[in-house]
Amino acid sequence: VLLLTLAIVLLKVRVDVRQVAWAYLAYATLGTVFVPLLARAAGYHHRLPSLAFLLGVLRRGLPLALQALMIYTYLYADTVMLSVMRTMSEVGHYQAAYRLVLSLNIIGTALVASVFPFFVQRHASGGQGLSEIFYRTIKYLMAVGIGIAVGTTMLAGRIIVLFYGHGFSPSIRFLQILIWSEALIFLSYVCTGLLLALDRRWSLFWQAGLAAIL
Repeated sequence: VLLLTLAIVLLKVRVDVRQVAWAYLAYATLGTVFVPLLARAAGYHHRLPSLAFLLGVLRRGLPLALQALMIYTYLYADTVMLSVMRTMSEVGHYQAAYRLVLSLNIIGTALVASVFPFFVQRHASGGQGLSEIFYRTIKYLMAVGIGIAVGTTMLAGRIIVLFYGHGFSPSIRFLQILIWSEALIFLSYVCTGLLLALDRRWSLFWQAGLAAIL
């Protein structure tokens, strides 16, 4: 979200697109450098992991890596297909709305991350109360997702003008349609968190693969 806001601000003040790319690189570099420094400042000191440990992590993380690949496939497949079937102007208007919707994913991710430890804890204790937390989280995310969808549908015109200007008015109808997918995506985050807590990593991969095929 912060990176998207920074990019929009730089473009608003008529900064060259290449400078936006450099800003993105600087953002990624600072994140890579500061995370180890913050860990060391917090008192975390550890030797480099062994090869056996790294291989074990790679083996267990393989389904999640494949899931991420499938997710990126279906997140960007629509843009690739549209670039073949429609004009670049239409693709640009679609992408403007799509990027705003994607930036909202951080909300669902943050909410599910906050309840994920409870999923793991309840599963480790025999599943007592796990379904209650799961369905309660779904209700909360549904309320948030529908609220965001309704508000964005009503204020789509103002949102597009605020971020992109009047020249992107065709993006308004795209935003009003795409925003409703976000409520469903919020629910998928809850299911992903539950399956991960249950150690069903390959189920996550097959679910993402099916979504990419569809």
